[in-house]
Amino acid sequence: MYVNRASARLPPSPAPEAIAENRSRSIVATTLRRGAALRGAMIRTCCRSGFRTPWRSSASFSYNEITMRYLIALLALAGIIDSYLALRIHLQDPSQAPPCSVTAKFDCGEVNHGRYAVFPPLSFDEAPNASIHIPVAVFGIAGYALIALLALAKRYWLTLQAAEIGFFFAAFLSYLEAYVIEKWCIYCLCSMGIITAILLLTIAKLVSDGLRRRRSGSPTNGLASAK
Repeated sequence: MYVNRASARLPPSPAPEAIAENRSRSIVATTLRRGAALRGAMIRTCCRSGFRTPWRSSASFSYNEITMRYLIALLALAGIIDSYLALRIHLQDPSQAPPCSVTAKFDCGEVNHGRYAVFPPLSFDEAPNASIHIPVAVFGIAGYALIALLALAKRYWLTLQAAEIGFFFAAFLSYLEAYVIEKWCIYCLCSMGIITAILLLTIAKLVSDGLRRRRSGSPTNGLASAK
């Protein structure tokens, strides 16, 4: 059967306006799909980091870092004041009753004028002014000042080392007061509480920094912790 190709009717070609409209719809659909995928990735990232957006997380970290730094420095300042008050009792006339001689068990005067109030400790048969003895409160002032400077300089690893030394030093003095002197000094107990708080805050700061670096994927080492 012969078909005349010239007489065959071809389908009409689409208009240019329709082609442009279809192309625009395709671009819009592709853009929406990509936007949905990007939003899903951001939601998954926020869920892994505890529902916090990156900018909020960084701002929160900066605020917490400043707060922790100055809180440690303020506690160290309180320790300096406490150690100064203990030093004043040590330099005071032993015959005068210090303000913290409350009971027979709480007597700052006897503790701060005893043989363990200086370093090295006084011997029982030592003559007056026979050797140089540094008051223990002086070490407290110097130690708290060092902790404050290290915290303000953001050297938290070194702050931890200084706080550990101060904690064991205060714990040993508390042991002497409990089992050797058998009397307590209010200033010494306050110093024990202050150095314990500084130690716990410094440990919490270093642990939070380590967790933050682990979440962000950055390497952790001793040098980074020292900062």
